[in-house]
Amino acid sequence: MAGAAAHVEQRKDDARSRAVDAATGFQIQLQQSFTPGVTFSLLVKQRPEWSYWLQNFNSTAKELLSRVPNGSLWNLQLQPFAQVMTMYPTRPEDLREMNPPRDLIGDPTRRDDILRIIKTREPLVVGPFNLVQGFTGAFIRYPIYVPDVDANETFGFRYKENTSAIPYSALPASVRDCTVCYNATTREKWWGLMTVLVNYDAVTNGQDAYLANLRNMGYNYALVRPINATSEQVIAKVGASSLRDKDAVTVEVKVVNGVWLLRVAPADGFKPNWRGPLIAAVVIIALIMAFLLFLSMASFKKQRLLLQETVAANHNLAETTKRLEEEKERMDVLLVRQYELLRCLDANRSKQGDSSDNVLGGSKKAMMTRIEDARRSLNVAKASVEDPIQVFEVLGAGAFGKVQRGLWRGTVVAVKTMILPANMSGQEKREKMAVMEAAISSSLVHPNIVTTYTYFIRPYYEPHHEGVQQMAVTGSHGMGNSHSRIESPDSSVASEGAVHSYEVRLVLELCDKGSLKDALEQSAFMQDGALNLAAMLETASDVAKAMVHMHAANVLHADLKARNIMLKSCGTEGRGVVAKVADFGLSTRMEHAETHLSSCFQGTLTHMAPEVMLEGRISKAADVYSFGILMWELFCGGDPFAGVPRAHIGHAITKEGRRPKFPPFAPRDYVALASRCWDPDASARPTFEKVLAELVRIREELGGNTRPLVISPPRPLTASSSGSFGGKGTSGVANNVGPLGGGFGNSAQGANPLALFNAGIVVGGASSYADNTGAGAGPGAGPSTGPGGSVPGGGLLSNQRAPLKASVVQRQLRQLGIRIGSSGSGMQQTLPSLHEEVEHK
Repeated sequence: MAGAAAHVEQRKDDARSRAVDAATGFQIQLQQSFTPGVTFSLLVKQRPEWSYWLQNFNSTAKELLSRVPNGSLWNLQLQPFAQVMTMYPTRPEDLREMNPPRDLIGDPTRRDDILRIIKTREPLVVGPFNLVQGFTGAFIRYPIYVPDVDANETFGFRYKENTSAIPYSALPASVRDCTVCYNATTREKWWGLMTVLVNYDAVTNGQDAYLANLRNMGYNYALVRPINATSEQVIAKVGASSLRDKDAVTVEVKVVNGVWLLRVAPADGFKPNWRGPLIAAVVIIALIMAFLLFLSMASFKKQRLLLQETVAANHNLAETTKRLEEEKERMDVLLVRQYELLRCLDANRSKQGDSSDNVLGGSKKAMMTRIEDARRSLNVAKASVEDPIQVFEVLGAGAFGKVQRGLWRGTVVAVKTMILPANMSGQEKREKMAVMEAAISSSLVHPNIVTTYTYFIRPYYEPHHEGVQQMAVTGSHGMGNSHSRIESPDSSVASEGAVHSYEVRLVLELCDKGSLKDALEQSAFMQDGALNLAAMLETASDVAKAMVHMHAANVLHADLKARNIMLKSCGTEGRGVVAKVADFGLSTRMEHAETHLSSCFQGTLTHMAPEVMLEGRISKAADVYSFGILMWELFCGGDPFAGVPRAHIGHAITKEGRRPKFPPFAPRDYVALASRCWDPDASARPTFEKVLAELVRIREELGGNTRPLVISPPRPLTASSSGSFGGKGTSGVANNVGPLGGGFGNSAQGANPLALFNAGIVVGGASSYADNTGAGAGPGAGPSTGPGGSVPGGGLLSNQRAPLKASVVQRQLRQLGIRIGSSGSGMQQTLPSLHEEVEHK
């Protein structure tokens, strides 16, 4: 590195020495180029008569040009009173400057320069700049003064077309109006200008130029004229740049009225070409040495670890050997004691032969009694911690069940009841359970998602074939006979059946303003004849926030529409409600690596994306498509495809590309966002992050305060009736909600539950019938509720309830592995512990 630095300094000293020589030679050559101008100024001062120079200018100029380097001067111009009259050599392109003569002092672009020359009495360099003749040049103008003359002296000036001198009054007005052209004190008058056009290309690039030596020695150079601190003009250069930001040697070049800079650097730079390979070789050698050192260190550490493992293994082996020896001593002592015990038993065998069976039998009975007491105490403890839920009127019904208003832990909630058939395929069951998991997952806790507090699962059983036959036989007998037949130890009737279905109840956050669809039907966003656009944008933003959160958890809603958006009161400020996404009946969770799910032909037809209809391909983009239709619903409040036959909707969307149409007065940005959301190309649809950002921007541009919405709460589908679910020994399901979530009153009014049981269906759990057979739960809630209160099929006669109740009790006893004798009291004592088990989370 030190040798390379010394080499660089040596090369810079050489370059600086050659740059100084080139700069000095260039200054001398440039001064030689200026000599004709100075000489001509002196000659005109001696012979100021213009008629003389009209005859002798060309010969004099030719003589002077022969004394300067060839090509360094382009031409010489003699300009009396700044009028371009003569030029040598005269080229065809110069004739337009002389015919008619150009008035430089009258030219606004040059007048200031001419007046400055007259005042300062110093030559002025104009340029350099690129000329139309194709080279870089500069005009050097020398002022000429004639002493001891009058102010009106014309020096015999005349134009070429004049045969005699013109009077002073015939001179150009720009000359007559010049106030600095005559010095009355010294009686010195300005005669005109001697202009020399210097060809810098010939001065710098010619074979006899001093800068050519740098070029011949392999140096790059740049001759520049500084304009200000940040800009400069390049006069001549060899190389690709002006070397301003490069490592170069800089020397000054003095010219007329200024200083130029000459930058010089070798073409291959100052750094030696062997520096890079040498550094690379050093680095490679250092890496090799480091690698060898690393191998040595690793080998040493490995040997050390092996030594430590060997020492530890020897230590463990010694301890293990010691423990085995101690264990052998204990086993020897124990073996001796066993031999002694066997001898003792053999001696007393004859004495204890008859009593041992009785002792063992009594011990077995005592053990079974303790097991039964423990099981009963566990059931009672379990029932004491389960939460009772009171359910009231039905608020609405959906694809998978119905929703009722309820009371849970003192909070008014919504209770959604759904039925999951037990005989569904494994894939369907996993999908349904994934939906349940998604509905209650903590990842979906968000202010704009309906909160799921908890849920309950109750199984429903169906009896075996022989149990159904026995139910039909005992249906007409009394209670006592039924008990004796069912509880017989040898009887096989009412045997335990398989699970028929599962009733799932979700305890959800109650949204008191109903769904967005209900609000749109009430024209809630139309106030005083005008649309509440601010409330629309904020409602759409709420939905977008919820979808951003769901998609971040890789959960697809798959059924986004106005009916599945709930509204809840949120104070008196703003629009007064907050929108929450609900109904995850079709939602699906994707794995992190998945971008879509296939073969999922599900959703609402009017809101399904084209790829869902054609391929069953659901993805985040499909939810964005549904959101675009939702934006149309929010603005227009109607059916997106009104007037289109339902059988034709799929063809209209997928093949014809039909979409709902906004009215002409709809905001342009709002319509554009909806159109982007329902784009046929799923990849062209924006993400919900971008949708939310655009909605926020539109709302901010709209400005102003949001007017409150006036929304009437939805009317319940049935009258209020108290019931409960989830606790042991509680009353039955209110409002005729049967195992299928739809109630029996409407479809089977007055039907006999015993007939349903004979058909292979058991309605409700044992607790429902055991606890509601007598007093019931109060007045009936629905139009088909019988005298039994809220129990399904409440109109059951006493002689029908008894055998049904006995069959259910027998089934529960067999499930627990318990058989009851012929006494009826034994069954009654067992009933409190026979309630259906409810899975509670």
